[in-house]
Amino acid sequence: MFYDFHFAFKLFKQHPLRMTLMSLEIAVGIAAIAMVLSALMAVTSASSGFKDCIFEVKVIETPLRISKGFNRTLIDQIQTNANYIKEISIVEKVNNGFIKCNNDSYRFNGFYAVDFNFESLINLTMIKGNFFSNIDIENNNKVIVISDEASHSIFGTENSIGEKITLYGQGFVSEYDIIGVFTLNVHQKNELAVNFLIPYTSLGGKGNAESLYSGLWITCSDKGQNIAKHELELFFNNKIDTKNNVYSTTLSFLPMFTQMKSNHKYFVQNFGLFFGFLAILATIVSVIGVFSMLMVSIVERTNSLGLKRTFGATKNDIVKQVLSESLLISIIGGFFGSIFALFAIDPIINNIVLKGFSYQFKMVEVSFSFITLIWVVLVVIGIGVLSGIYPAFQAASLTPIDAIRES
Repeated sequence: MFYDFHFAFKLFKQHPLRMTLMSLEIAVGIAAIAMVLSALMAVTSASSGFKDCIFEVKVIETPLRISKGFNRTLIDQIQTNANYIKEISIVEKVNNGFIKCNNDSYRFNGFYAVDFNFESLINLTMIKGNFFSNIDIENNNKVIVISDEASHSIFGTENSIGEKITLYGQGFVSEYDIIGVFTLNVHQKNELAVNFLIPYTSLGGKGNAESLYSGLWITCSDKGQNIAKHELELFFNNKIDTKNNVYSTTLSFLPMFTQMKSNHKYFVQNFGLFFGFLAILATIVSVIGVFSMLMVSIVERTNSLGLKRTFGATKNDIVKQVLSESLLISIIGGFFGSIFALFAIDPIINNIVLKGFSYQFKMVEVSFSFITLIWVVLVVIGIGVLSGIYPAFQAASLTPIDAIRES
């Protein structure tokens, strides 16, 4: 085998331009494969970062009691400036609520007065109608969306759009028009009891920037939850409303549940498919490039191969010689390709590719790892064998007389 590699090195001296071009083609392919594999492994290992943790946030005042401390101005500032809080919504729970419809009373758990973005915050699925909008919030519209289970219990169908129900809560009674019906997935049903959602401004007077509310729900990535909590505490402590007698306060964080947001899940899957396709394409192009140049080289050396067979070289000797050439080209190309990938991952993958998806990949940092190196070695060997095996057996199949005659 050492002699075969020694002979392959001699070919580099005889045909430096051709062998260099083949090695460069392999180097480009290996660099692309190494960067793609590194990105895929980084995104996969950080997939928990795309799981959204949902927390209920309350203001705890001394002595211990829940106080109203959140207003629209503060929430807008947090939503605009926070880096690790993805979404934030006012959520006021209506305790001991019940509804009346056609003189019949129904008691359910899960009455909430929420903001218009609550739909995306917990990833609700609307099956009929629509969720209420920011205009409904601003205009204090008496509209409501209900769960499919509540719709079936009250109206016997999930299509209850246009029906009216009267909501009785602590200190208020209001009639609401049903504008939408939603459903929860199995995970949400196990973690949440949500059946009726109304605009938070419809609980009393019209909400505005100065109105105070007692509860928030926030979403943040699983890996960034501690930083998100710290961000919220900083924003809140800088905006304590002394006019409303909110003193000596702290924030209470109650985890609600963790879910993989469907848009993030599909995005990661599509990212993997796209860049996996690029890795396979780079491998195929490298194999074809080396294969074609080896075939040309064998045609040019038909005479020398025939002479070798005449002087006693076996078919196995010819196969080993051609495979050694292919492996040597792949190893040299793989070495330089790995060096290039090592220095190119940060400027190309981290600063260009992932920077364009900063929201999805804020927690992802791609690096050239030892696992990537192992994959690169396996790919290099695979390229060398795949691109050289057919030319090797093609060269070995020539008989000495035919090889000399063809030359």
